[in-house]
Amino acid sequence: MAKGLGIALLSLGVLTPIVAQSATRVGVFIYDAQTQSVVYYKSNWPVEKDPLAGVVIDQTLTDLLAADFQLTDRL
Repeated sequence: MAKGLGIALLSLGVLTPIVAQSATRVGVFIYDAQTQSVVYYKSNWPVEKDPLAGVVIDQTLTDLLAADFQLTDRL
């Protein structure tokens, strides 16, 4: 943040870095091979957390599936 502000001030506003946060978006679908169709689909809005953290992925999947399915302790 301070580095970006310093660059913007020294370049008189010509160069302004844009900071992009990591985000993850998860989509879940269940495909029925017998009828050859998607029978369930749900996705979430992008979450601005570390996309590779196992805890974030587990929590996102649990949130997506908990509304429609009875979940046990583990997916």
